[in-house]
Amino acid sequence: MKILEKVVFLAIVLICCNSCAKNNVEENTLKLQVSGLETNNPKTLRFYNYAMQPLDSVIIKKNGKTEFVPKWDQPQVVMILEKGSRKSVSFVSEGGNVRIALALKGTNVDLDNTKVNYLENTKNVQEFKAFQKQEKEFQKRDKELSEKWQALLAKCKNNKKALAKERKPLDEAYGAYFDKKKGYYKDYVKTHNNLISQLLYLTKLRFSINVKSLEDILKATPKEGQQTPYYKKLEEKHSILKNLVIGKVAPEIVLPDTLGNNLALSSLRGQYVLLDFWASWCGPCRKENPWVRKAYKRFHKKGFDVYAVSLDYPGQKNRWLAAIRKDKLPWHHVSALKGWGDSNVKTYNLSGIPSPFLLDPEGKIIAKGNDLREEKLIETLEKYLK
Repeated sequence: MKILEKVVFLAIVLICCNSCAKNNVEENTLKLQVSGLETNNPKTLRFYNYAMQPLDSVIIKKNGKTEFVPKWDQPQVVMILEKGSRKSVSFVSEGGNVRIALALKGTNVDLDNTKVNYLENTKNVQEFKAFQKQEKEFQKRDKELSEKWQALLAKCKNNKKALAKERKPLDEAYGAYFDKKKGYYKDYVKTHNNLISQLLYLTKLRFSINVKSLEDILKATPKEGQQTPYYKKLEEKHSILKNLVIGKVAPEIVLPDTLGNNLALSSLRGQYVLLDFWASWCGPCRKENPWVRKAYKRFHKKGFDVYAVSLDYPGQKNRWLAAIRKDKLPWHHVSALKGWGDSNVKTYNLSGIPSPFLLDPEGKIIAKGNDLREEKLIETLEKYLK
């Protein structure tokens, strides 16, 4: 039997406003007017922020009216995500009404056919629409290049030589496209100081900012732009990064070692110490270990030591210990066994591993990052330990 898939639409009125509203509770109420949903199939609609963290959710029922005050009340970009799908619908939630025609296919959200309309065309809304237009062009190009890569893999299946030969033009196309996209984002933040530029600094350009650039961003942001959660995140990031600049004493770490005894980073003062964030599951970290081992063997007796913090997860202690043995790592090892949930991830602004910091005998940071990778680690240590 052929089953016809019925598409129903929900008329959703989203009313969110900023903190300047006269009646904050009323003006920040999320109102839903639903039609076409089957009685036995209530739908939970979930809202997320830029970091894919849940902001709130609401249960949609057949022909029902639902009202609730969202947990967010600051201007920001909010996303609707469908469980099990990478697709999303984004909209600006700030000062005024947003109407969303949310399409459903059965019990699933049809994000491709979901429409967002704004009752109040604010400055943030206008700039978001313009930015989205360019993003859609990038998404189209992303898809084209991805399809070409998949076709090339299928064509050169089990033939590494052919793949190595034929991938060069595609690699060049990827490189040129990446540079173009990165250039667009950098140019955008140079010419805009708004909700979108703040969001870009936290996402697309997060690896490009430092203490100085953050100070400039925060100082240049007008008062109205300081009310966003993005501005607060940038302030937080600045307070973290300023403690990690060259010359600052590295923030203290106290974690259990392989025997379960707490070991403080500061207990190694008096030596040059490589603070090395890694994990047994991290391929690049494991490839880096031979270089660290080489440095340790050459400089340990001259006053060099290693304090390795593993981001292995709960239940992975045996895996962590096995990696230490297999890679022959004879230095100090500690771990909270919380993975990315370790509080030091935030303290040290970690967005990837391996992430090394070199400390002098007083515990001050004298080098970090790529300056301590592979052969550069040896070259850096030679400056201090001859």
